[in-house]
Amino acid sequence: MHLLMLDYEFPPLGGGAGLVNYFLCKEFARDVSMTIDLVTSSTTSYKKEAFSHNVTIHSLDIGKRQDQHLFQSNKDLLTYSLKALPYCKRLVKSQSYDLIHAVMGTPAGYIASQLGLPFVVSLHGSDVPFHNPRFRSLDRWILKRSSRWMWKKAQKVVAVSHDLAQRARQSAPDQPIETIYTGVDTTTFVPPEDLLKPGDAFRILYVGRLSEVKAPNLLLDAFLSISEAYPWARLDLVGDGPMLPKLTARVKAENLGDRVTFHGKLPFESLPAMYAKAHVQVVPSLNEALGNIVLEAMACGLPVITSKTGAAELIDENGIVTPKGDSPAIASALKTLMDDPSQRHDMARRSLKLSANYTWDRVAARFKALYTEAMTPQS
Repeated sequence: MHLLMLDYEFPPLGGGAGLVNYFLCKEFARDVSMTIDLVTSSTTSYKKEAFSHNVTIHSLDIGKRQDQHLFQSNKDLLTYSLKALPYCKRLVKSQSYDLIHAVMGTPAGYIASQLGLPFVVSLHGSDVPFHNPRFRSLDRWILKRSSRWMWKKAQKVVAVSHDLAQRARQSAPDQPIETIYTGVDTTTFVPPEDLLKPGDAFRILYVGRLSEVKAPNLLLDAFLSISEAYPWARLDLVGDGPMLPKLTARVKAENLGDRVTFHGKLPFESLPAMYAKAHVQVVPSLNEALGNIVLEAMACGLPVITSKTGAAELIDENGIVTPKGDSPAIASALKTLMDDPSQRHDMARRSLKLSANYTWDRVAARFKALYTEAMTPQS
């Protein structure tokens, strides 16, 4: 199988979708029946390099000279689109591809639709109209219509959660959309020897962008409401974003700087150590397609408190689901886990057991089956 993959972000650039594609490529690199060209963005100049013997990365110069971990701006996406389309047309003329995998419907799906080959689209969050409030106007006037048109042209459309698939169907009610959950590297994210982690402090962990849609302010509100009754509670926030000044000012005003720690944006390889110290992970998002961080926490044996988003689909007696935007419910869930170590331990073991269902080899096998179906002529 000769596959052309399109993804505007790929490590070290970008966030969750890029990481998903990275681990897929690692699995595909072990498959001698596959040859892959991935067209992505560079943080410096154009480069073409071997990811493995059968996976080649084409990184286009989009003029990005910022911190490599920053998310792509609208300008970055437009520049990638303008460069990737003619570049991919040249690749298609010189190579014999069986299929295109567009990672993120916008802009990769549109580019794929212009190349005259069968293609599949995987949806990850912000590429679904009205998932991210930041793009609401653009979604209403442009992306809703263009996404519906592009999905209809694709041989297959797949989303990372049922919740995200349902949101996509709000723009295209008749569109068939399958679900393939993302995976977790269970060799990197491993549980500590003692899941209970006895000690003097109870550590609450948040990992993600400090943005309105991720709603870390709701977790901070919950923590502040219980801080006096639970003086041994500690809050660790990993990430950066526009809400950081407001959050740090709030902590300073409440004189809780010794109990709330802002760790900033940490490299991927530093995350296992943060999970190893934590007793619970909290995902208070207003919208969450699925959440790689939830799977990482589960593989490390953590109970998860999450709002009722796509991330809630991973909760099966291994955590607590709260309504969206409900800070008191988060506080109540934290109290439950602090007051009942036995229940927390049961949830931790359940998380660990469930995480075995989300290994990357299983995810890659699902995608290979999807590719085969997409290449099969319809009768």
